[in-house]
Amino acid sequence: WQLLDAEIANYPEFNTQDFAVVMQTFSTSLNFPQLPDGMTDFRYLSADCFHMSQLGNAR
Repeated sequence: WQLLDAEIANYPEFNTQDFAVVMQTFSTSLNFPQLPDGMTDFRYLSADCFHMSQLGNAR
């Protein structure tokens, strides 16, 4: 998803004089805890998948 975010942020329609999409690269080096099945535990992120959830802030 990070590569897709970078691609979309570079679309001309998202880079105008009054609007821009800017990829936040801080997330490229984050490692979130995993569930027992090896999948990322998304409980640490809020619904927008950008901000930390209450659980993420508590840790």
